[in-house]
Amino acid sequence: LRVARVPRAGCGLVALPLVWAFVAMTGWTPSAVRAAVMASVVTGGWLLARPPDLLNSLALAAALLLAWDPGQLFHIGFQFSFLVVTGLALLIPPIQAGLLQGFRPDPLVPDELRPRWHRWLAGPVRALGANVATAVAAWVAALPLALHHFHLLNPVALLANVAVVPLAGLALTAGVAALAAGILAPPLVPGCTASAWFWVRCQLAVVERLAALPGGAWWVAAPDAGWWAVYYTAIGLALASRRIPRRWLLVGTASLVLAATGLTARSLRPDPRLHLTVLPGGGALVATGPAGADRLVLDGGSAGTVEFITLPYLRGEGWNRIPAHAVTHGEQRFVGGVGELLRALPADRTAVPDARLRGPAFRRHLAGLTTNGHPPTALARGTEWCGWTVLHPDPSDRFTRSDDNAVVLRREFAGHRILLLSALGRGGQKRLMEREPDLRADVVVAAVPSDGQVLPDDLLDRIGARRVVVATGDYPASARGSRDQRQRLARRPEKPLFTDLCGAVSLAIGPDGITLSTGTRRPPPP
Repeated sequence: LRVARVPRAGCGLVALPLVWAFVAMTGWTPSAVRAAVMASVVTGGWLLARPPDLLNSLALAAALLLAWDPGQLFHIGFQFSFLVVTGLALLIPPIQAGLLQGFRPDPLVPDELRPRWHRWLAGPVRALGANVATAVAAWVAALPLALHHFHLLNPVALLANVAVVPLAGLALTAGVAALAAGILAPPLVPGCTASAWFWVRCQLAVVERLAALPGGAWWVAAPDAGWWAVYYTAIGLALASRRIPRRWLLVGTASLVLAATGLTARSLRPDPRLHLTVLPGGGALVATGPAGADRLVLDGGSAGTVEFITLPYLRGEGWNRIPAHAVTHGEQRFVGGVGELLRALPADRTAVPDARLRGPAFRRHLAGLTTNGHPPTALARGTEWCGWTVLHPDPSDRFTRSDDNAVVLRREFAGHRILLLSALGRGGQKRLMEREPDLRADVVVAAVPSDGQVLPDDLLDRIGARRVVVATGDYPASARGSRDQRQRLARRPEKPLFTDLCGAVSLAIGPDGITLSTGTRRPPPP
């Protein structure tokens, strides 16, 4: 309508009902409602003959949405939408001015006196500068949110946006042309829709190629809130650097440097504790030694557990590779998704039980390790691996049940002893008690074996643990343990924690004692 020289007020009268009709067609999805509110604020300014101001319009749209639903403030889409648009409004002009600094023509020189190549390149260079400025501004504005919500640092997005933004414009143009053709020239609709789909596929191809570049993205742990304050304060200080006195600029810069130094010193301070995290789902345990050393993952879980629990947790902790991975059990619920886990986060070292495990899931995992050239370490009794001592199984064992061949690990740290029993069956438990006269431990972690005999009383009495964690899952039903077994354990003085009830269980073991936290509101027992 603006191309047809329709006044802004007329554009607003036509556009507003069409925008809201489209929102109704989408089923009133939150993203469409946010965009429609923003569009209504802008077109409302046209109707009232008010001068356009993007920041004022953005603030009014945010106020209207929050007045209607204050919970939107905690919605990821709301945060990204308004933060990115604010970044575009504030950052594009200075970034674009900096990019075009060397190509801007002298205003005192007539166009006829400028070189012909300079006149020819003026339009493409301005378009490219605007595109690059948009990509950089959006990435800079959204970076803290991407780190906080998705734990992803993706500098390759700068390249992707430079290509994707114009391709998205072409796809949108083809889509609008298809709508117009449906009214004016129906035979042209297939060609327009095919064009739109072609540009969409070009976007997908660009994104897939760039995402595969080495070093294009890293998983990182979410930064502290203090880094957010330093980051956005630095951006604000840079934008206002020409408008504030020099002495205040120096004071602000010095304050930011001191704050960043303090945050960096706190993040680099070595942690002297050993951290254990038992993930829900009953199939994975993550251990991290002092100062981030001796990091390892035991098992991983089924395919669903790896996809929805294990991988998101490791990526959220900033793991891009697994330094050491070990399989402790051959059953599907422990090893079924390990292949996918190691494809997403390759392991530097791997280990498997030194036992005759015949489960199909374990055989597939072992074949994958052999094919990929990762010679696994055999975990047998007496082996030292990543700071842990293997207590079971022994190469001479000839158990017929897979549960009885489960790997048992022990470690002593800062005067505390930790015992990891996996899903050791009753036969393996008896053999372990016969071989190891001293099974005392302060912390014991176990899973439910297929026979349901998880941590029988005689074994718990030998261990005498203060903290007991039972890694239970929802599928199969046997992974939760029988009601009688759970009630028996609940009557024990140790008060075991079940991960299907309390979520992930984290233990920090250090010279000052053992600290335990759970993933739900349910507090740990005293």
